[in-house]
Amino acid sequence: AAVDALANVYSDRADYAGATQRVAAALARLRLREVRLAAVADDETLMSVALDVARAGVESLALPHGAFALEAAAPPGAAAAALAAPRLLRLDLSGCGSLSDNGLSLLVGSAPRLSHLVVSCNARLRTPVLRSPRLVSASFNICSNLEDAAVTALVASAATSLRALSLWRCAALREPVLRAPALVELNLAQCVELTDAAVAAAADGCPRLRSLQLAGCARLARPA
Repeated sequence: AAVDALANVYSDRADYAGATQRVAAALARLRLREVRLAAVADDETLMSVALDVARAGVESLALPHGAFALEAAAPPGAAAAALAAPRLLRLDLSGCGSLSDNGLSLLVGSAPRLSHLVVSCNARLRTPVLRSPRLVSASFNICSNLEDAAVTALVASAATSLRALSLWRCAALREPVLRAPALVELNLAQCVELTDAAVAAAADGCPRLRSLQLAGCARLARPA
């Protein structure tokens, strides 16, 4: 019964308050460390999910194909407090195409221990403020408008811990600054605007790099 409540409770709009209480109780009783909730419909539901996750001490949260945006979660301080997840280590936002810069900034900032982040299929993201000093792996695949500044800031904040970074099909990236001495894997495939200077700088700034993917980077000079 607890598992059924956890799986279905967030679509129970007829008794929203009772539903959220049941899922909180289910989380506490089951002592879950991993939670996956697909297609979370809106910001209100997401805020309830986040509160339950924080109370239960969940370490891994997947919210694939969510329709939430967190476009204007105001006041920012209150939103950050509500979203706080001090034990969260893994966050998967695959297919959350409505998520705004502000929303991603809040979610990442609410998890000070975050070590693994997945974001994909989002054309809205441009310049989220991303600082996550314990990040070990990050994936931003098919984020077609993500700008250099956002990637540069994220990598700088996690420079000593980041080991894997995927920016596959981030078509707007041109010259992000990638200086990460612990980085081992870097996927820049199909970053069609990426320059030779950016790749050379990444090679210099990531001395432990063992895997570099550049397929489909149309602006790079071809070997003679």
